[in-house]
Amino acid sequence: MADLLRLRMVHLRWREAKQIAQLLSRLRPAKKKQQSVTRPKAEQQIPDLDEFLLKRDYAAAISLLEVYEGMKNGGSENPDLPVYLGICYFYLGMYEDAKNSAEKAERTPLQNRLLFHVSHKLGEEKRLMAHHQLLGNTLEDQLSLASIHYMRMHYTEAIEVYKSILQEHTNMIALNVYMAMCYYKMDYFDVAQEVLAVYLRSFPDSPAALNLKACITFKTYNGKAALPEVEVLQKATLYPAAAELLRHNTVVFKDGDGAMQVFPGLMDTLPEARVNLILYHLKREDIESAMTLCNDLEPQSTTEFLVKAITFAYWGQLKESKDHLKTAEQFFKMVGESPYDTDTIPGRQSMACSLFLSGQYEDALVYLNSIQVRFFTVNAYVWIHFLLD
Repeated sequence: MADLLRLRMVHLRWREAKQIAQLLSRLRPAKKKQQSVTRPKAEQQIPDLDEFLLKRDYAAAISLLEVYEGMKNGGSENPDLPVYLGICYFYLGMYEDAKNSAEKAERTPLQNRLLFHVSHKLGEEKRLMAHHQLLGNTLEDQLSLASIHYMRMHYTEAIEVYKSILQEHTNMIALNVYMAMCYYKMDYFDVAQEVLAVYLRSFPDSPAALNLKACITFKTYNGKAALPEVEVLQKATLYPAAAELLRHNTVVFKDGDGAMQVFPGLMDTLPEARVNLILYHLKREDIESAMTLCNDLEPQSTTEFLVKAITFAYWGQLKESKDHLKTAEQFFKMVGESPYDTDTIPGRQSMACSLFLSGQYEDALVYLNSIQVRFFTVNAYVWIHFLLD
C-alpha cells in the first residue's frame, strides 16, 4: 500500500527557494523607460520561481532557471544555478540530468546533499558513501541523512536522527510525522499513531498526516474504517503527486475497486501501484498478468520481495516449472534471513515457505509452530499445519 507522506529527498528549504527568487529578480532585464503600447498587467507579470516550487511545478521551474542560466554575459551568471536546476531535475525523476547539472556547480553543502541523494537513486554505492562522509552536523545535512536512512529501510537509524534534532529544535513538530512514518514501516502501528497524534493536535487538517493516519487505520483494522479519513482529503486542494497518491490509496482501501482504472497509469511514478496491481491479479487468479508485471519488478522492500516470491510460486505450480519454484524459494529465504525481518511474523512465514518449497518439511513446521498463536484461527494456516504435522 502506498503512503502519501514522502520524506524530503534534498530538504531544500523554502528560505533557499526565496533566495533563488530574489536572485532571479536581480537578473531580470530592466524595463524600457518608454513603451509605445501599455500592455495589460497580467501580460507584464514575470513568473516567480518560488511560485513554481510551491506548486511542485518543477518542469516550469527548470524552464525558468534555464533562461537565466543562459544569461552568462554581463556578469549575470550565478554559480548556484546548476544546483537549483539539478534539484528540479531530481524531483522530476531525471537523476542523470540532476547529476550532470549539479557536477557543474561549485562544491557546497547543498550540492553535496543533492549528489548524495542522486547517488542513492542511481545505485552508486561508492559515490553515496563519499558524499555521506562530507555531511556535517547542520540541520539540513542531518535531515538529508535521515531521509537516506529511511529510503534504505534503516528506520531505527532515521528515528535516532529525528529524535536528536527534536531535542535541539523542539518547535519542529513535523518531525513527528517522519518518525511516525518510520514506525509505520516497522509495523509498530500503535507507536506510529501515538507519535503522529502529537503533530495532528497542532495541524489537524494536514493532508500528509491524515493520510498516514488512514494508512495506520487500514493496517490496524480494515479499508472500510480508513475510507472516511481519506474522504475528507478528497475535498482538499492537493498538488498533483499527492492527489495521485490519494487516488491510489482509496483504491487500496476499497479492496481493489477501480484498480484497472487507477493503478496502470501510476506504475511509472509510484512503485506501490505495480505491487498492488500484481496483488489485484493474484486475488483474481489471473496469474499470467501478475507474472508479466512481476518480470519488471526489481524488489527493494520486504513487501516487494514477498509479492515476487508468491507470484513465482504460483507460476511455478501452474506451469510445473522447477526454475520458478526455486526462484520463489530464494526470494522467501531472503526475507526470512533478513536482519530486519527475522523475528517478525512475515519473516517467519517466509522462512517456512522457503523450507517447504525446498522439501524441508520438519524445519518448516518449526517456524509455523512459532507463530501458531497468531494464526491458529486462520483456515489456510490450520490446513498447512495439518499437512505438515
